[in-house]
Amino acid sequence: MSDAKRGLSSRPTHAEVVAALTFGFWSTLTVGERAPTIWNPILHRAFPKGTGRARVHGLVTSVVKFRNRLAHNEPVFSTRTGLENRLAEVRVLFELIDPDAYFYVAGHSTLGAALDSCPISGLTSATGID
Repeated sequence: MSDAKRGLSSRPTHAEVVAALTFGFWSTLTVGERAPTIWNPILHRAFPKGTGRARVHGLVTSVVKFRNRLAHNEPVFSTRTGLENRLAEVRVLFELIDPDAYFYVAGHSTLGAALDSCPISGLTSATGID
């Protein structure tokens, strides 16, 4: 939590606290050990009815790993990384969190066209180890 406090005023707003949390923090909310205290009473309501905690946790964990690869300038555009699979996980999680925002962004995104125009066959799909 001290990382989240860094750079905040003595009386931070709710929005400032949330913005200061690390991306990895969110994946800790969906671990199995937190089901009785976070997921069952509260967090499950943030997702469509019937969405399981394990599914959300798997998606969040995968998206956090993908985001970290991007943030550390690691390769994501190769035959080994499964870029299309990672992007599909981002889309699924995004749609679960906010379907309206997802459909707006999906309707305006040029990412699909950019990937479709990749001149190297198979570069955006995994053919090797993740």
